[in-house]
Amino acid sequence: MKPYSIDGEPRGVLVYGPMGSGKTTLTAAIMNTYPPWVRVVAVQDVDEFKVLPIRTFNVLNTRASTGLGAKPITKAELIADAMRTGAQFVFVNEVLNPGDARAWVRAVTSGHGGATNLHAGSLEELIDRLERLGVRRAGYLVREFIITVRMENKRVVEVHVPKRADFTRPLPTLFRNYLEELGGNPEDYSLIMRMWADARCVIESGSIDCLEPVSIKTT
Repeated sequence: MKPYSIDGEPRGVLVYGPMGSGKTTLTAAIMNTYPPWVRVVAVQDVDEFKVLPIRTFNVLNTRASTGLGAKPITKAELIADAMRTGAQFVFVNEVLNPGDARAWVRAVTSGHGGATNLHAGSLEELIDRLERLGVRRAGYLVREFIITVRMENKRVVEVHVPKRADFTRPLPTLFRNYLEELGGNPEDYSLIMRMWADARCVIESGSIDCLEPVSIKTT
């Protein structure tokens, strides 16, 4: 299904909140909802993402330099590599420095989707932190391109939708039901697999009509 955006491009999702609020968990959950035929790349410096075993994806891990002459591999370099190799969505476990932040923002504002997270207590603080990390015109980029999600106590408390997104078209009821159920069962692989199967039927038929028979509940 095409992204719900005015310009037809995928959107980036930036999750923020205090430590322990569930930012990385939500980022990984978003990554796992994409069907296997979508090219997803995960970039991380520690093994934080719990990825579905049936997911087709690439996981790229950073590397510290060693005394044997091996050069370090940074998140920024891995994000750039993911873009070059055709990733449709780039997920980063956390942006910690200017290189990480600029590389991820460059990816999601140039035709790629994805998600990452950052410590911040409010949308204003988030924009200020991005500016301090060297992201120029951070306020404009957030308003135009990036969906921001604020977390507190492992719950979403605020979502900001950019101007270029278009959520006026309702998501099919069946998919809404799937997402609501996944909210309480994020590791239910069978549920995610059923959602992927229904997404494929919509893509192949070009219509949501194929969802109607399975959306009827029997008593």
